[in-house]
Amino acid sequence: QLDDSRRIVDKVQTRREGLLRKRTRSRLVKQTWHVKCFRLVGGALLHGDRDGAGEKALALDARATAEAIKADVRNAFRVRNSNGDELQLAAIDRVDMDEWLAAVAETVADLRAAEDRVADQAERFKQESEN
Repeated sequence: QLDDSRRIVDKVQTRREGLLRKRTRSRLVKQTWHVKCFRLVGGALLHGDRDGAGEKALALDARATAEAIKADVRNAFRVRNSNGDELQLAAIDRVDMDEWLAAVAETVADLRAAEDRVADQAERFKQESEN
């Protein structure tokens, strides 16, 4: 039941999903691009193999960025959080890349708005306690 509930919540909160190429880094092997399945769910960019195995996450925050970059493949972009963690990705075409960038930007804007609401509430509680 818990797995079913999780799947329902993920579907409701999933802003975007699809296949992207991800640049891998290895000391032993030259950097390469591998196709992975990506989902933008809540405040996280989840990625794993197409069968869903080995899913990993890049946690987004209010200061995360997403920008197009120049790389050895077309339609490349980078998503980076405030901790410096980043993913270098590539979409199938320019439209897909723009849609991913917009979805990440919307998620970051939502996170920023939530952070601002919390800060505003904290300030109001502080003012009320002083009165």
